[in-house]
Amino acid sequence: MTNRTVITAASNPKIKHVKALLSKGKVRRSELCFAAEGVHLFEEAPDALLREIYVAESFFKTSEEAVLKKNKPVYIVEDRLFEQISDTQSPQGILCVVQIPYADPMQLIGTDQPLFLLLDEIRDPGNLGTMIRTGEAAGVSGIWLTDGCADPYQPKVVRSAMGALYRVPVISLNQTEEDLQQMAQIWKDKGIRLYGTLLGAVQVYDKPDYRTGTAFVIGNESRGVSPEVLALCDEQIRIPMRGQVESLNAAIAASLLMFEAARQRRM
Repeated sequence: MTNRTVITAASNPKIKHVKALLSKGKVRRSELCFAAEGVHLFEEAPDALLREIYVAESFFKTSEEAVLKKNKPVYIVEDRLFEQISDTQSPQGILCVVQIPYADPMQLIGTDQPLFLLLDEIRDPGNLGTMIRTGEAAGVSGIWLTDGCADPYQPKVVRSAMGALYRVPVISLNQTEEDLQQMAQIWKDKGIRLYGTLLGAVQVYDKPDYRTGTAFVIGNESRGVSPEVLALCDEQIRIPMRGQVESLNAAIAASLLMFEAARQRRM
């Protein structure tokens, strides 16, 4: 029988733990877990990664069977208290604690003709979550984050990714410039070409051949790709634009590049 516990006090250690997972990246990194809120994220959470389930009393009354069949510890929280721990304006009544999926960097690099995104200081959580979600749709092999990117397991990223975080390998580099150079060299040794996005680049994005190992580098929303990371790229590419638009949203630019590679790989 699934372990069920009723929680009625905000001082309960379990409530404090959930709040910490929602608000503190340090806690998420130390425990290798994150909180995923909402029915969709609960339903898609892999059993192997699911650790705990928190449900509002009213939600549990209507969805008891779906919750209990996961066979994980269930914490039934008074509705008023669930609203206090929720990170959304309109709580759906369910939240789960999920283990951060492990991804082996060298195994990813060894993938046959991989397609990567290398994100350079992407700060906006919505952009990051959208890139992860779109990356899954386009068939990326993995997404790499340089130091300075938004925490991929903070609530807004988790919601924007819509479950893709469970399935798309995400590697947080948090490395020095020298480490990045070494990583880029390993990629190149494996035949993976790095394409840096740059407004003033000569090469248009749909001209190179992306059917071999490819990594698209997407830069910070305001500054673009940093000079240090751009220097590691094999080629610079641009997305041609009309009118007076100076640049595209980072997530939209990434989507265009990933789906161009996907289109080529279907041919």
